[in-house]
Amino acid sequence: MEHIDVKTPEISQMVSYDWWEKFLSVTNNRTQTAVIKNAISIDDTNLLSGEILHVIQELCRLRTNKYGYRVYVDDKLVKDDYLNYIFDNPPLPLEDVDQYADRVFKDQNFGMIINGCEKFSDPLSKKLIELISPLLEIVGIPMVGLSVHTFVGNYGYTPLGIHKDNPGENVIHFHLGPGGKTMYNWSDEVYEQINGKKKNEDKDFESLLPYAELYNFEKGDVYFMPWNKFHLGKTDGLSIGATVWFNNPPKKKLFDKIISSLSQQYMVNDDSLKDIMTPVKDPYGQETLDELRDLLVVDENILNLSFNDAFKVLHDDYKLALFSNSGWKTRTTSLSDEKLFDVDNYILLKDRIIKLTQPFKIYSRRSIDGEEIIIFARGSKLKMRYHPEIENIIYELNKGEEVNSAKLIEKLSVEWPEDAGLYILGLLYDKRAIEFNA
Repeated sequence: MEHIDVKTPEISQMVSYDWWEKFLSVTNNRTQTAVIKNAISIDDTNLLSGEILHVIQELCRLRTNKYGYRVYVDDKLVKDDYLNYIFDNPPLPLEDVDQYADRVFKDQNFGMIINGCEKFSDPLSKKLIELISPLLEIVGIPMVGLSVHTFVGNYGYTPLGIHKDNPGENVIHFHLGPGGKTMYNWSDEVYEQINGKKKNEDKDFESLLPYAELYNFEKGDVYFMPWNKFHLGKTDGLSIGATVWFNNPPKKKLFDKIISSLSQQYMVNDDSLKDIMTPVKDPYGQETLDELRDLLVVDENILNLSFNDAFKVLHDDYKLALFSNSGWKTRTTSLSDEKLFDVDNYILLKDRIIKLTQPFKIYSRRSIDGEEIIIFARGSKLKMRYHPEIENIIYELNKGEEVNSAKLIEKLSVEWPEDAGLYILGLLYDKRAIEFNA
């Protein structure tokens, strides 16, 4: 088993380029499984553990499992009644995972799988991006984005059984403890030789374990696994594992995702989407084409472009949104969605010391006709009438320095009302792209 071993750091080792260069070396440029010991500081493991409990709180508040939230108790996926019990008993303020598990699950074995945690915790998404930023600068951002999937519990073997992840989806596992975990890996050749091509649905794992590569890790360790390994996890003690997925897609998957962004961005979102189409008799008739065109909002005259030019707009916007979110696949919930801010109260940003939310950047482009500026902030797309000073505001914010809001919009206010500049800042604040001192 390959590993890098250092003493538990006061500051997470991962923030340095040297650490990530060693990581790339020990994983053979992310093609081999490895454990890196004592990579994360105690402060950071505690912060991330607390934020995972916050994510569970949010899911309990929303009372939903639509985000890939699954709960297993005694190795069985729980149904509505037990799920409602969990929703009724979220983690309490200042409660750690041990206390939460003892109160809610008592002596039962349980496991939680939560997908897309970056959506529900801004501190979580910021901290993880801070830790992996050197790696992203070295190797780039995966084109279907980064995502955080979390495993919580004392569930023994992973409820999903032995499986292999989708092509291109490499995993960096941040182990937050308190208990440790064991991962078993099999190559395609070994697994098919000992188990054929069948899925291990009966969960008779024991006979297969002697043929696996074994990896043990504890609180503060990092475990890396490439996508092409059959694998199985085992955790007898209570633990939290936050896994960052590098979703490097096959080309067709990215193509489909960019094409689907056409409907996501430009389709009318009203009751007309529920209209049932009637059968047609004329194969050359245009009525179905007209009906479908009516579903699209004519924006930037995109429908008048050639396919090549329209595809370029979709492609470029997709990348700008992704990079503005530092690679996260899913946007963090906006402040207004959480009822923490109303954009109409933009006056709150008047004469404030503001700064860019690190380590994110804001990107922009001109509209096709040049009349508007399109801004990409934390994965969101904002549009407003173009003024060159807006580009300068973005430039100044991207320096990452503290600046007075009045000073920042001073030149814009010569031609536009002060409220217009504050409204722009309010939009950026709502998307969590900027912060200000209370």
